[in-house]
This record gives sequence, C-alpha cells and structure tokens, in this order.
Amino acid sequence: MGTPASASVVLMRRWLLLGCAIVIGGCAEPRSRTFAITLLDAPTVKCTGYADGLLADPDDLDDIAKDMRKAYKEAKLAEPPTPQGRVLHVNELETRTQAWFDPSAVTSTGSTAPPYDSEPGTPPRVDQSIPAAVHYDDPTLLYEGEPLSDYIEARTAQVFNTDEQDEEQSLRLCGPRARTRGTLTLTTTDGIAGRIRWTEVEYVPSELSPCEGRIECVRDIAVEGLEAD
Repeated sequence: MGTPASASVVLMRRWLLLGCAIVIGGCAEPRSRTFAITLLDAPTVKCTGYADGLLADPDDLDDIAKDMRKAYKEAKLAEPPTPQGRVLHVNELETRTQAWFDPSAVTSTGSTAPPYDSEPGTPPRVDQSIPAAVHYDDPTLLYEGEPLSDYIEARTAQVFNTDEQDEEQSLRLCGPRARTRGTLTLTTTDGIAGRIRWTEVEYVPSELSPCEGRIECVRDIAVEGLEAD
C-alpha cells in the first residue's frame, strides 16, 4: 500500500494532466476563413439626440433626430434596400478575432440622407467640417474581438480628433470622437448569419464647443451566407 505522500503526488499529477487537457482543448488553432455573404440594409433607422453641454437644446436635438429618421425612411422608400454580395475575411487567432470586407467589392459612400433644412440659404444644423462617415462594409475597417466558439462578435470605430484647431479658436476641447461605430455579431454554425449594428454620429456645435450635442443614428444590417471553399 502506498504512503499518503505518494498518493498526494499521484493526485497532483492527475490534476495537472486534466488542466493541460482543458487548456489544450480550449485553445483552438489559429485559422483564416472566408465567407461569401449578402448584406441587407435596414429600411428604417433610430436616431436619438444627446445633450453633452449646457448650451445644447434637447428640443432642438430631438427635432434634428426626427428629421434624420424621416429623411432616411424617405430615401429608403424611394430606393428600397436590396441584398448586396460581399466577401468577408475572418482571422481567428489565439488572442483575438479580426474580420474585414474584401476590397474587390464596390461599396457605397454615405449611409443616411443629410439632415439639413431644405430651405435655400438655411445654415447646416450639424457640423459639416467633420470627416465623412465610412460605410459599414468599407474594406479599410477592421472589426476586432475576442475568440469565441461558434460565433463572432467584433467591433470597429471611426475616430477623429479636432482638438488642435479647436484650441486655436479657444473652443472647449472634445477629445477623440466617434464618427461611426459598428458591432459585427455572427453565428458560424451551418453557414454564417447575424447582423451588423451600425451607428453614425452627427455633432451639433455651439459658440463654445464643436461637440455641444450629438445625434446618434442606429440601424441593423442583416448578414447571411456560407463559408467559401
């Protein structure tokens, strides 16, 4: 019969072997995958105004948000969304997942109709000097997230900063600001399916700050397809 000390050693070895098996089994090998997919844009958008500064008028922000929702809906009624073919590349690495759209596809520019007053001579209601919003399938965007089993969740953001010129004009500094944000959520069992939740941000300036208020418009783009051979 073995001694208690030897029994403890055997038990410890068993736990070490079990731990190694769990670690090895839980860490998938890095791989690169390609999916042939279709994207279907949303017919409507949800826009919400946010007052970030004391000079922002919540009622005015709500009016702009309402006009943006209306403009987007009218644009989609005039030209209904249709499925668009794309190729999505996914790198599943040990510590992160990366996804991007193939640059061979032609992407549209601009997603929402401009929320400006239609009357001639009326000044813009939002800041037109900020960068143009990129499209959700722009090949320059890199969606990144943590490795997950059987599905993908990755995020991207288009960020800009106007602090240098704002400081020269003695304006309140805004720091890095998001122009667009996107979250890619897809299941990868028996093909690929899910959505891109896409947010575009417009900024409403005041005399003291270029980011006194903002309008965030959110919509879902449907994704479905198959893994390419």
